[in-house]
Amino acid sequence: MKRVERLEAASGVHSLGYYHLIYASDAADYQVQRSALIASGKAKASDFMFDENEGLPVEQRQAEGPQTIPWSMSHDDWVLQMDEEHSR
Repeated sequence: MKRVERLEAASGVHSLGYYHLIYASDAADYQVQRSALIASGKAKASDFMFDENEGLPVEQRQAEGPQTIPWSMSHDDWVLQMDEEHSR
């Protein structure tokens, strides 16, 4: 997490928080990866974590390590962006 914060500071991008993508093979794997992110200090228990493979057929699932992504827009900005994309 510190590395991400240093890179962010150098780039001038200011995040409002972070979310984490987990590429789990099943529910137990999700819990293991979630616990490992928290134990390593890369994530807080209160951070949003999303299983990118949830609901996908086995042949479409991705096998990657977890990713930490900065969230740089407010909820209102996100809603506005979604409205603009849907109106096209």
